[in-house]
Amino acid sequence: MYCQAMRIALILLLVLSCVGARAAHAYGPQGRSIGIGVMLPEPTAFTLEAYLSRNTALDFAIGWNTFDERHGYGHIDYLVLPFDLSHGGSVSVPFYLGIGGWLLDAGDAFGGLRVPFGLALNLRGAPLQFFGEVSLRILLFAPSPPDRRVDVDGAVGFRIFF
Repeated sequence: MYCQAMRIALILLLVLSCVGARAAHAYGPQGRSIGIGVMLPEPTAFTLEAYLSRNTALDFAIGWNTFDERHGYGHIDYLVLPFDLSHGGSVSVPFYLGIGGWLLDAGDAFGGLRVPFGLALNLRGAPLQFFGEVSLRILLFAPSPPDRRVDVDGAVGFRIFF
């Protein structure tokens, strides 16, 4: 079941990336809209962010739940960037929050709702973004009753924009 769910998630990721790339305008660091990078420790993943407008973006990640436990992990989030904490200078510091879904393979498939919020540091002189986020994960489906249905994860990372 997990392999099929991950294939579906990957296909959805590719389709949304293509749609996002076509719909995106120059809103990210240095006026670029698609960023690819890495985030860790939880999740430890490759990440893609596609700006849809000046204040919205799609965020994708595929990797592992944690660095130590190599359980397959993926998420898709719709992000809103309501304001920028900086005014001018060599960086912009947008605050963001969002809503999305996550999928985890720990022998069986687990998944649910994801509510991330964080800060990004967009360099104006380079197509580079650093970010840190905390996410509330709410378990919606699992093969057996879990010990807890709500969890918090956090990650830092970077993206290079094209």
